[in-house]
Amino acid sequence: MEDKVITEKELQKVIKRLLKEKKQWEDEYRFKGEEDGFEWAKLATIEGIRLLMDWDASYSPGIYIIDRIVEDAVEGDELMEFENPNYLNSFAHHYFCGWIDGVNKFWGVIKNEILLI
Repeated sequence: MEDKVITEKELQKVIKRLLKEKKQWEDEYRFKGEEDGFEWAKLATIEGIRLLMDWDASYSPGIYIIDRIVEDAVEGDELMEFENPNYLNSFAHHYFCGWIDGVNKFWGVIKNEILLI
């Protein structure tokens, strides 16, 4: 097969299209994470919610509850697989940022009632 040549204009068009597609996937992962985080928080303990509200979703910190959540979510999802066991890839990062947003949204719904008790 002879070498194919791609012009700079064609290359930029392909890159733009792929970046747009990647952004759409990341947005979908963030939305799914938010739904899952909200659902998780409905069943969580106060301590679990507190831990997750303070979590920086760019890495897996070695806290058991967070490690279990990360393992359960990432398992079987090719786009979220670990590139480095200590840091989450882009798709996993967006999922868990959404997940934390979901936990925080749930907390926003119930916190006034909890703080009154």
